Amino acid sequence: MNRSILTLAVLTWSITAVFAGSTEKLVKSKPEKVTVYISGAQVFRNADVTLQAGQNQVILEGLEAGVDQQSIQAGGKGNFIITGVQYQVHYPELQAVKANGDAKYYKLVKQINDSLVELDFDMKEVIVKKEGLLTEKNVLLNNRLYKGESKKDSLELLKNGLTYLREKLLNINLELLKLERQEMIVQKKRNDLNNRLAEINNDLTAQSYPTEPAKTDYRIIIDVIADAATPASINVNYYVSNAGWTPIYDLRTEGVESPVKLTYKALVRQSTGADWKDVRLTLSTGNPHQSFTLPALSAWYLGVYHPKGKQKFRGYYDDDAKKDMASKSTMGAGAVPTDMYSAMDTMKDAEYNTSYTTMQDNYVQAEFEIKLPYTIPSDNKTHIVAVMNKELPTKYVYRSVPKLDMNAYLTARVTGWEDMNLLPGQATLFFAGTYVGQTYLNSVEVNDTLNLTLGQDKSIVVKREKQKDKIKEKLLDNDKVYTFAYEIQVKNGNAKNIDIEIQDQLPLSNNKQVVIEKENTNGASYEENTGILTWKNTIKAKDSKKINFSYTIKAPKEMPIAVR
Repeated sequence: MNRSILTLAVLTWSITAVFAGSTEKLVKSKPEKVTVYISGAQVFRNADVTLQAGQNQVILEGLEAGVDQQSIQAGGKGNFIITGVQYQVHYPELQAVKANGDAKYYKLVKQINDSLVELDFDMKEVIVKKEGLLTEKNVLLNNRLYKGESKKDSLELLKNGLTYLREKLLNINLELLKLERQEMIVQKKRNDLNNRLAEINNDLTAQSYPTEPAKTDYRIIIDVIADAATPASINVNYYVSNAGWTPIYDLRTEGVESPVKLTYKALVRQSTGADWKDVRLTLSTGNPHQSFTLPALSAWYLGVYHPKGKQKFRGYYDDDAKKDMASKSTMGAGAVPTDMYSAMDTMKDAEYNTSYTTMQDNYVQAEFEIKLPYTIPSDNKTHIVAVMNKELPTKYVYRSVPKLDMNAYLTARVTGWEDMNLLPGQATLFFAGTYVGQTYLNSVEVNDTLNLTLGQDKSIVVKREKQKDKIKEKLLDNDKVYTFAYEIQVKNGNAKNIDIEIQDQLPLSNNKQVVIEKENTNGASYEENTGILTWKNTIKAKDSKKINFSYTIKAPKEMPIAVR
C-alpha cells in the first residue's frame, strides 16, 4: 500500500477529459470532516472506488461551490499513482447539447476555455515582470549613495549618481505603470470570457430546460494510473470561503457562594450549496485570509517641526479635553433576587454535549475538535454548536459609585479563563436561574480578571450627602481656599455579611495656580492620575457604615472655581 499526495490547481474550467481513452468513474462522496475557521472552512471528503488497469479518471461530483482551487489536495490508499488533479464546473446543459450533436456551442465553449488558459499565462508573465522590476527598484533604493552613506564621492559624482537614480527609478515606475494597465486589461478579458460562459449556460438552460434547469455541478477530477484492477480509497480536502463561525457565551451562577460557569458556544453557518450531514466538526480560531508575510522595518528618518511665532505643539502643551473620571456600569439589566441563598438541587446534573470537545493549542491558533457528529445545512443560518463548559474561580463583591448612582451592584470577579482561548464575543448573564442581561466578553484585554455586573441589590441602601457645616471659604493672602466635605452612608439589609467597594473622586487640576489637597480620605486608596478614591469594607448583616472625606482647593481669589 502506498500513499500519494499531490496538490495542483488548474486555473481553467475544463469540459473534456485530459487523457483520451481513460476510464471515467463518477463517484458520490460525502464530507466526513470539516474544519470551520472564523471565515471559511476546510472540507475533507473520502470515496471508495474500483480502478481499472491503465488510466482512470475519478470524478468526485456534488461538491461545494466556491472551492479555492489553490487549496485542493488529493491523496489515497491503494496500489495506484495520482498523476493530476483539476477542478471543474460542470454544466449539465452544455453536456446535453454535446450529446445531441450541437457542435457549435461545444466549439465555442472550448475556444473560451482555451483563451482563459492563455490569459492565465499572460497574467503570470505580468506578475513575473512586476516582481523583477520591484526587486530592481528595491536594490536602487537601498544603494549607499541613495541613503547618503557614501563618504568618498565628490559632489560631481554625487550629482551624476542622483541623476542616474532618478532616470532609472522613472523608467522602472513607468514600466510598472504599463504592467498594471496590462494586468487590468488581462483581468477584464478574463471576466468577459467567464461572463460569456455564464450567458451561454443561461441561453442553453432557456432552450433545453425551460421549466426546471439542471443544477450546476462542482467537481474535482483525479487522474490515476493503476497497473491492474484494484480497489482504492481516494481522499481530497479543500478550502471554501462561504462559511464561518462566531463565538457566543453563557455566564451562569447559582448565587454568591457558587462559581461562575462559562459555556462556550459557536454559531456556525455555511452557504456552499452542499449540506454537511453528520460530519466531525473542528472549530479553529485561525484565519486563512490573514497575511503570513513577516513585516520588515525600513529606515526611519526623524523629521523636525518648526512652529511659527508663538504656536504651541498641540498635544504636548494644550489640554483642551477634560476627562470624565467616573464611569457608570451599564452591564446587567435585572435586579438580584432577594433569596440568593436557596439550597442547591441534590439531583445529578444532566450531561452536556460540551463533554465531547477536545481543545488543541498549536501556538498559532486553537482548534476545538467536536466528537459528536453535527449536521450543518447550506442555508446560511446560524446553528449552535456547544464547545465547552468550565467553572471559573469567582469572588463576589458589591460596588457602588454614589456620586453617579445611589445603588449597590453585585459584581463577580472571574479568573482562570485565560487558557480557554476565548475570542471576543457577546455573553448572556444568568444569576440564580434568572436572566440578567447581555455583556461583551473582551478576551483581548491583558487583564486576567473578568469583571461582571450581575445587577442591583435593593436591600443595600447607599446615600451620599454634602456636610454643609464643614463646607467653607476663606481668604489666604491673594488666594481663596475652599473646603468641601461629604458623608457616604451604606446600610446592609441582607441576612449575611457583605464585601463592598465604594468609589468617589477628588478633582484634578491642570493649572499650577490651582492646588488641590486631601484633608481626610478615611483610609481610602487613592489613584493619583484619576483622582479616584476607593474604600473596601465588610459590613455585617443588618448593619451600616459611614464614610467621611474632605479636600481643599486653593486658587487665586479672582479665579472662579466650579465644583460639583
